[in-house]
Amino acid sequence: MAKHSGATGERKNFPEGRRAARQAARLKFGDGPLPINPATGKRWSGTGRSPRAGTNSPILPLDSEMPPVNFEGRWESKRTRAAKLRERMQCFPSIYNAAWMVRDSWHGSAHRRDECMRRLVAVFLSELKECRDVEALIFAVADAITASAHGVPWEG
Repeated sequence: MAKHSGATGERKNFPEGRRAARQAARLKFGDGPLPINPATGKRWSGTGRSPRAGTNSPILPLDSEMPPVNFEGRWESKRTRAAKLRERMQCFPSIYNAAWMVRDSWHGSAHRRDECMRRLVAVFLSELKECRDVEALIFAVADAITASAHGVPWEG
C-alpha cells in the first residue's frame, strides 16, 4: 500500500514514510528518549520511534572480566557432547551419594530430611570450592537430584 506525501502528490510506501519520520524526529529531538509534548503532556507521536524502546531492556551490561568463548567441541553432535558431559559428571560421586541420601530420607523423619539436605548443600559447596569443571558439577547436581529412586543413581 502507498500513501500520498502531501503537496507534491507523490506516493511513498509505508517503510519509506516511517524511515523519513524517524529521520525527521532524530533531527528534531536527537537520539535520546523522546521528550514530552507540552501541549498534550504526552510523548511526541508520529515520529516512527517507540518512546520506550530500550528503556526496559532485560539485557544487562557485559562484565569486562568475561572469559573468551570456547568453541572447542561446538561442532560435535548433541549426543556426543552429552556423552562427554556424562563422563565428566561421573567424577562427582559424593554429590550423587548425598543426593541419594536426600531422596532416601523422605521415608524418615523431618529432622533426618533436613540433615540430609544440609549435607547435600555442604558437599556441593565443598566440591564447588575445589572444582575446575563447574558445568559438569552443576549438571551432576541436577542429575543426582532428579535420578530415579529405584536404582543406584550413578549407574544410569
